[in-house]
Amino acid sequence: MFRGFEEKDFFAFNERKHRDSRYNAERRVVYEKMRELQNDLDAELESRGFTLQGKVSQYWINPAKIAVKGIWLAYTDAEPYYIGSQLNCGIYEMGVLAGIEISEKGYNSKGKVHMNLAAN
Repeated sequence: MFRGFEEKDFFAFNERKHRDSRYNAERRVVYEKMRELQNDLDAELESRGFTLQGKVSQYWINPAKIAVKGIWLAYTDAEPYYIGSQLNCGIYEMGVLAGIEISEKGYNSKGKVHMNLAAN
């Protein structure tokens, strides 16, 4: 069950730490909380008839990454997920951001962006 975020969770993505791409204990705690949130939201969406499954960002768990500014949980029906518009919740230094992210492909479609959020 999702335990909620604490002030210290945001420090894992402090500006001074952006260039540190390690998957350290501090970031592991935030990642695990984001996975708990995903599990809770996935179950809630399924109980309401939605077929979307969340995806927690993993691209930053890589020492080759230049900068790590946050972690996010995305919901989309696009495959691969990163080309479509997403309902997105992210943890960054300044707090929690939630919204809809329009992909470059979606932006270039001149307003024809859609996501299947209709219940079955």
